[in-house]
Amino acid sequence: MPSLVSLVACGSNSAGQLGTNDVEDHHTFQQCYFLDHLLPSTTISITRILDIACGANHSVILLERSIENSTTTTELWATGDGLKGQLGNTELLRQHAAGSSRVFRPVDFGQDPQIKEAIETWKMKPKLVAAAWETTYVVFEGEHRDDLLVSMGSDDWGSLGAPKLMQPNASENTRIIDLSKWTPKMGLLKISALRSGPHHVVVQVAGNANDGHQTQSELVLGWGRCRHGQLGPEYQPGPSTSSSKAQLHPYLNRPHIISSLMSTSPLLALGAQHSISAASDSKALQALGCNKKGQQNVLRSLKEQASPIIAALDCTWNGTYVLSQDRTLFSGGSWERGQLGRGHAMQGTPGPVAFPGNSKPFSIACGTEHVLAICRDILSSDTVYGWGWNEHGNLGLGSGKTADVWEPVCIWPPDDTTMKIQAAQRTQVTGIWAGSATSWISLELEIDSQHSK
Repeated sequence: MPSLVSLVACGSNSAGQLGTNDVEDHHTFQQCYFLDHLLPSTTISITRILDIACGANHSVILLERSIENSTTTTELWATGDGLKGQLGNTELLRQHAAGSSRVFRPVDFGQDPQIKEAIETWKMKPKLVAAAWETTYVVFEGEHRDDLLVSMGSDDWGSLGAPKLMQPNASENTRIIDLSKWTPKMGLLKISALRSGPHHVVVQVAGNANDGHQTQSELVLGWGRCRHGQLGPEYQPGPSTSSSKAQLHPYLNRPHIISSLMSTSPLLALGAQHSISAASDSKALQALGCNKKGQQNVLRSLKEQASPIIAALDCTWNGTYVLSQDRTLFSGGSWERGQLGRGHAMQGTPGPVAFPGNSKPFSIACGTEHVLAICRDILSSDTVYGWGWNEHGNLGLGSGKTADVWEPVCIWPPDDTTMKIQAAQRTQVTGIWAGSATSWISLELEIDSQHSK
């Protein structure tokens, strides 16, 4: 039976960041559209949604699409506000959509010679994507070549990660972040993780150490805001003194090695003012930065107990979420909008989130102040639960239902029959993402052969 991939979204949409061909907030999940011809995601041969990154008012999708001869390629598409260059070639976007887009379009990287050579000559393809408030980050990979890290958009708080003075020929809104300048010689340099908060970024890089034994070496680097120690205490500004006019800046405008984060950790997550890491399949946890909302307390609580083996991490702006391998979700931190998912009485204390029935979460996604989880139980197929901030309808509960939600509620499958995809015999949830008051669900649809003719 043939299958199609569909993408639906809901929530804040003032700049068209949902890709629904309008600028109205949506309180129920709506079909996303691609290209100028208003093609739904099911019609452009998408085989997988690999990742979605959300800024303040823009969204970037890393997707896999089938092309000729039954092969696939990875591509970057984007929608929403592009006035700072966060969607790529600003001039091209202005010609078509006054600097913004209401539907997803392929990202055009302009005429930067190094990026152009990477894409056209070396056939490098995007493999990782992230988004800060008004900045986008893309990692390209190619055979036998260093990974290429590109930043586009606003440079507030050093977000682009490469000062203009160091790249005088670069466009105003696009930079190539050459990590080899800020790391020891590591041979072939590969980026294995890329994470961003609203104003700081962390990457994990791997390469062969120059020790004559081809020893694998890994490092974590970061840039952006650091005033709260979210990039390590070594970069946190100290109090000014009369004996010294020098004071560390509240941000880093180029990558610095973060020695206080585990370099062997593929699990990284960033909030607004804190960063957390964990070693995969282990009990080791680390946190940096602000703890004013208790966002680090969940890690401390788990360390004091018989810590579970960690499967996944994520952060809201001021909260931390740890998913264990036994499918227990622990939350801690800011709670004023219900984002901890444990009711009014728990406030900011860390603890496990209870899901209806026997449901067990196996995937989580954190927005700025709301959370999604894919759950499974023995008797039913995948269900998506959501909770937290819902002012813009970002939990998809229906028209006028915008109150904050304090405990997990089912948001997919929806009750709204208008969202039922015609001719679909079975729908499987394949991914969830959350942004600044936005929620996303990717679906794989099995189509009745009689309707597919």
